Parts: sequence; structure tokens; C-alpha cells
Amino acid sequence: MLADVYPRYHARFASLPLLGRYIEGFLVWLLSHGYPMGQIRRRIHETTRLDALLHRRGVRRLEDLTAAEFLRFAPEDSQDDVYMAALVHSLVRHLDAEGVLAHHAATPLEQIVVAYVAQVNTTASKASPHLGRSQSAPKVTSLMGKSRECDQR
Repeated sequence: MLADVYPRYHARFASLPLLGRYIEGFLVWLLSHGYPMGQIRRRIHETTRLDALLHRRGVRRLEDLTAAEFLRFAPEDSQDDVYMAALVHSLVRHLDAEGVLAHHAATPLEQIVVAYVAQVNTTASKASPHLGRSQSAPKVTSLMGKSRECDQR
């Protein structure tokens, strides 16, 4: 697929030290998510700059980065470098979905919330089989992730 999009330069992208082995899957992911070919080409083209930036900042393996850490490689103001910002954000979504990026260890507060949600769900399901799972539990756990992202900024 990469050879179809970049017939003369596909080997250059595929041989990038950090991102090379993920480029083909990223391209397929972008296509499957409906990105237009022009935006796909711009993102793939930017991978050489991002790979060099990661290397300069001391990243040796993508598997050691969390999504939040990876997002720090995007420009603070996306309008300063639109294509790099687009690449970093979409690549993080792809790599996270593929399970490549590291996951942070749960903080003590997150552990308490997870235990609380489990208790609420257990109690609700014992109280009445018609109640099922609590609808607020997924909301609480999704807020935990957003809270952690805010704390890291």
C-alpha cells in the first residue's frame, strides 16, 4: 500500500528507525477512517521530521511512550505547524488503538475510583437483574482519563 502512495520513496519511509515499521499500518488505518488521500500523503511525508524529532529528544522505542507523552511532540499551537500537529494526533490514536504505546500506572485515586465503580456495578446487579450495569460508571472512568491528561499539562 505504501508503495502505491509513494512509488519512488516508500523504502525511505519504511526504513525510518522509530516509525518505519508502523507506517504501512498507519496508512491503512488512515484510509479505513476515511481520510482523503491528500491528507494521508501530507501525514506520511511528515513522518521523516517526526522520526528525527523523536530521535533528537532521546526516544529509543515508541513502546516506552504513553499517549500523553507522545502528544507533547505536537506543536503547542497547532497552527504553527498544521501538518505536524495532524500527524502526531492521528498517529497517537492509531498507535494507541494498536496497543503500541505504554499505559500509565493507575494513581491511588484512580485505583479507588475503579474499585468504587466495580462495587457500584456489583451492588446494582445484585439488587435487581433489571438494573444491569450502572450507566454512570463508564462516565466516571472516562473522566479519570481526562483528569489525568489535564494533570500532566
